[in-house]
Amino acid sequence: MVVALDHIFVFTTLGAARERAYLASLGLQETYSRVHPGQGTENVCYAFRSMYLELLWLTDKDEAESSDIRRTGLAARSEWRTQSTSPFGFAWRPAAEHPCSIWQYRPPYLPKDTSIPVAVESDDASHPFVFGTPGGIPPCNWDSGRQRGLQMGGGFDDIAAVTLYSPVTCGPGLTAMERAGALRILSAESWLLELEISRIQGDKSLHLKLPLC
Repeated sequence: MVVALDHIFVFTTLGAARERAYLASLGLQETYSRVHPGQGTENVCYAFRSMYLELLWLTDKDEAESSDIRRTGLAARSEWRTQSTSPFGFAWRPAAEHPCSIWQYRPPYLPKDTSIPVAVESDDASHPFVFGTPGGIPPCNWDSGRQRGLQMGGGFDDIAAVTLYSPVTCGPGLTAMERAGALRILSAESWLLELEISRIQGDKSLHLKLPLC
């Protein structure tokens, strides 16, 4: 089974001011941002050739803890600094079959006939949120209007390597991604994500680490 990463999210504080400044200092530009009505979250995304990085923050705890959203654990995940939860989410691109046992999540901001497959392992908020993306079109195949915000304009090509430092033994969905070569998982005392970003001209890759302490 081929399991490709579509995007990765990391929870930040409201507005992600520090993270946005950090990524800007590295030369990255914001591709787009989005509000998630009914889910109580908002984001800003940085898109590369084949996947994108999403900074995500909580805007309405009541919405995030409502009956339709509660199982995602998004409210608890947003408080990872004070709770033993994971700040990360990993989305796989649609495949012929799901890489693990799933349940269907139907957030209010999506059309009623659209759902998000979520790995059952994500019920434990101390683990990363592992899920499938409904669309799953690589950024390089987006329409021309959206492509104008890709990082290639700043000389960056793609996320070439993903390393997750994890204090827990990850579940079947995430380990399936690792077996497919989508990321590497290493044991650690605390959560850390390291991304290697390649450059179009073949210059030295950029390395970034999240979350910020």
